[in-house]
Amino acid sequence: MVFGPQVENLSIGRIGPGEIDWGLTLPTPGGLNQPLSLGNPAGLRLNEWLSKPEVVYTQDFLELYNPEPLPISIGGTLITDDPLNFTRSAILPALSFIGGGGFAVLEAAGTSANSPSELPFKLGAAYGWVAIYGSNQVEIDRVHTACDAPDQSQGRETDGASLYVQFAVPTPGFSNSTDLSAESRVLESLR
Repeated sequence: MVFGPQVENLSIGRIGPGEIDWGLTLPTPGGLNQPLSLGNPAGLRLNEWLSKPEVVYTQDFLELYNPEPLPISIGGTLITDDPLNFTRSAILPALSFIGGGGFAVLEAAGTSANSPSELPFKLGAAYGWVAIYGSNQVEIDRVHTACDAPDQSQGRETDGASLYVQFAVPTPGFSNSTDLSAESRVLESLR
């Protein structure tokens, strides 16, 4: 069984009639599995990306954001950096989830990708496109990627918003509004 991104403090368990299917559940060691209700993945957003790692980061990354209050299943979604031809893309494994108001970070590892949390392509260092499609092949979100400075990410000004900004200190896995001013001062003092 292959697992993609998971939700902290929740588990995967057998659910449904005869408990032959797998799904997101509350942890119930020794008890009956309690399946969770899931939100709609149509609101999923490409929230932040880094295409020029240099010192602070070693890999490109792409952060997904779930604005829904409920966790969502992202299994079967397709992520590509070539929305016109789909020549470079990844389909997330069936048991992949993002918590309500949560984030999932995928490394854009290129041809060295070997885990469900790694994408088989790199982000264009100058500019490019990234898109995510639902399991029904309908586009959910698309962003133009352009990162001008090494180790600076680009993303939505506030999580899920339409305005893009540059981040001097990237926030993969955290809200884009996270105060990283102390971390920024440490990075600026490095030689």
